[in-house]
Amino acid sequence: MIQAQPALDTVCIFDPPNRLAVPYQAGVFYQWSVGQGVIVSPPDSNVILIDWSNATEGIHGISVVAYTESYHCPGDTASGLIRVTSPGRALAKFPDQVCEGETVLLESSIKGDFMWKGGSRDRQISFVASQDTSTYLIALNGSCDNDTISFDIQVFEQPVARISAVPDTMMFGDLLKLFFNGKAEPGTQIEWYLDRIYYNQGRNIEIEFRELGPHEILMIADNGNCSDTAVKYVYIDHEFDVFFPTAFTPNGDGLNDVWRFKGFGFEEFKAFIYNRWGERIYYWDQNSPLDGWDGRVDGQAAPGGAYVVTVEIRDQRGEMHYFKNYFKLLR
Repeated sequence: MIQAQPALDTVCIFDPPNRLAVPYQAGVFYQWSVGQGVIVSPPDSNVILIDWSNATEGIHGISVVAYTESYHCPGDTASGLIRVTSPGRALAKFPDQVCEGETVLLESSIKGDFMWKGGSRDRQISFVASQDTSTYLIALNGSCDNDTISFDIQVFEQPVARISAVPDTMMFGDLLKLFFNGKAEPGTQIEWYLDRIYYNQGRNIEIEFRELGPHEILMIADNGNCSDTAVKYVYIDHEFDVFFPTAFTPNGDGLNDVWRFKGFGFEEFKAFIYNRWGERIYYWDQNSPLDGWDGRVDGQAAPGGAYVVTVEIRDQRGEMHYFKNYFKLLR
């Protein structure tokens, strides 16, 4: 019968060629049959080396027939079985780079038995990244050599985005000063967005609000590897007020020569001047070249006395306001 070296009943595909032997007899040569194995030594010796690297996993039959050199007659026949196994490769899914504070998930892709550094045999393991980490996974292959994969996970600093205090409500036209109030290494890019539209960049910016209503302020801190965002909200309201002078002196001295009302918080207006008999003698609006009444009617100086002004104003909300006031023209 075939005699093998110790533990040759099972071989691994990637092992060096295996040695098989039968007792030596003078004047005898041997004819081997090794199936999917490849004999890589003299094939007619009583000792051969077999390469199983291209064989399929499973049980393989082998046999040898002894022939005498003088008569070429077959003599004894010996046979046996060899179990060929393929060792598992250590394979895993893992990230090469993560951000500080991120949960890192490692997953084994080994079909057979395995073990992580530390002894865990769970298919998935995880940890929170705090610093560069090295670990490994071992494919446990029983009679074959174990296979190990080592990997390094680089952990980048995680910026922390925070925005300075923002009031709940501001007035139209107010200037809001903002600054980065978080944590980031030098060179981190700080970008600001107003209502999801890029506005500016830098650690300190100013925003002048020109639209009423709610607004979103978004800030992104990005160091090229990791990023963080912060959001604030502010409501822009409007202030509305109107002041009507009680008199004016259109005498050409450059002081108080034009009667005009003053105010803020409005977009459009129409103003009408009436004399004491209720006749409309002058009109202007936000588009008129002269913002007010210079005391003339059809190019002639109007007489002194009391006059009436009515004003229609549309504010920034679109609401209408109506005013009627009296004033004096002093000559």
